[in-house]
Amino acid sequence: MSSGKAIFYAVGAGDEYLALFEETLMDWYTRDKSPQTDPKLTTLSHFAFSIALDDFESEKKRIEQLGIEIVSSGTSSWMHCRMFYFFDPEGNLIEFKSHDESIR
Repeated sequence: MSSGKAIFYAVGAGDEYLALFEETLMDWYTRDKSPQTDPKLTTLSHFAFSIALDDFESEKKRIEQLGIEIVSSGTSSWMHCRMFYFFDPEGNLIEFKSHDESIR
């Protein structure tokens, strides 16, 4: 990732967060793929959903079997999670992430 600011807000109980990123943090996708979102009028990056670690690989495979391209996948040592990203039919970027303490 390139340099920039990120703000995380805890939402509810557990490890749910609302994360706000400067646009410069994201450099591996293009926002103009969404016909619903005008990049000049919003700072929307993506929607992230937590899923159980036991479901991570099967969910990734299920998304791929639906004919949806996984545009990025990987791990985050600072968030201790694994994640994958895809675009929904309206062009919104979606992240599925699973907390994984083994990732350091």
